[in-house]
Amino acid sequence: MGQIKGSCLCGAIHYQSSAEPSKMIASDCRHCQKQSGVAISISVGVPGESLSFQGMRPTVYEDVRDSGTVILRSFCPNCGTPLFSETDDEPDLVFIKTASLDDPSAHEVQTPPLFPHEGHSHSAKTRHAAAPVVDLLERQKRLKVS
Repeated sequence: MGQIKGSCLCGAIHYQSSAEPSKMIASDCRHCQKQSGVAISISVGVPGESLSFQGMRPTVYEDVRDSGTVILRSFCPNCGTPLFSETDDEPDLVFIKTASLDDPSAHEVQTPPLFPHEGHSHSAKTRHAAAPVVDLLERQKRLKVS
């Protein structure tokens, strides 16, 4: 697959990673839902040193989970596109929001089951509410709708 590339909606920030993603996360925790605006936030983890940027510098918001762990959430200051997350749980990885990738179809969503990020709390109520979204993602994959 090689290098992955992406950008924000307005094009002010472009990035690329020279490394393959080593991990995929599909999180339905409340913090990720609010930050991304969707029921399930999907990210791929790449080594931080493999990332390079062009254009503007992302704005960083320091989010503190209920557990006390800090997540640094980077987004475009112009258009607000969520781009990356970093956490002390996995300090060598930067998690790129797959929606910001130039070709997100190259990284298939691995459902079911979901692969939640360690440290996120997942209640049965939240998991049940997210189930129809997972079914929709599966149907879209089969129909090749993007």
